[in-house]
Amino acid sequence: MTLTSKREGTFSGQILSKGRIGQLYADCTDRGHLRGRVKVPSLGFPISPEEDPRGRRSVAAAVFPGDLSVIRSLGKGGYNQSAVPLVSGEIDEDLRQFLETSDQIPTALAAEVLLGPNHRVERAGGVLIQALPDGDPARLAELRARLEKGGLAKIMEAEPVATLAALAPDAVVIDQLSLAWKCRCSEERVLASLRMLEATDLAEMIAAEVPVVVDCDLCAKKYEIQVDQIRQLFAQMIKAEG
Repeated sequence: MTLTSKREGTFSGQILSKGRIGQLYADCTDRGHLRGRVKVPSLGFPISPEEDPRGRRSVAAAVFPGDLSVIRSLGKGGYNQSAVPLVSGEIDEDLRQFLETSDQIPTALAAEVLLGPNHRVERAGGVLIQALPDGDPARLAELRARLEKGGLAKIMEAEPVATLAALAPDAVVIDQLSLAWKCRCSEERVLASLRMLEATDLAEMIAAEVPVVVDCDLCAKKYEIQVDQIRQLFAQMIKAEG
């Protein structure tokens, strides 16, 4: 969804669920750098009788009801934000509904996570198809029908190009971009967040005479900010305030 805009920036999507999952968050840059988190990563629930152990798994029982919010940054300080209620709790269905109602673009979208015999993720992927202004609505409807009800899970191969060929043999690949997990956290960002605190808060940290440890919610990396660094921030704040 990030790459469809053809502009520099990031796409962030968040689901705030009243179900057991609590929160889902993911974002991606225009360079294909992905990161995300789930509030309850250890949540599990048994497979239902009608589900194929190696096919599509329903997540609605853990996600629905809730709200989906989307933020698109424009790369130069501006951003667009939208929020809608979830319609089903199935992530791909809710994203498709968002795109069709918010962006007013006819869309076919499916995402699947396939588990292996040991219940670990064996394969994950998604397909997003949007119609151009002069696109063929019948063709889009045909592709959507092939993706729905676990259709993507049945044709999903290890290589994206192979999945595309199985879905639409006449499709032509004109560009490719590798996606990679890459968090944008850094010590500089942690220090910037500390600068937003009150001077009294920094003074209390200094008085405690112990480093401040900050964990990144997205990649779990730990940053240890030393007392001397906090002292420098405090001095800069006092000087700025006169």
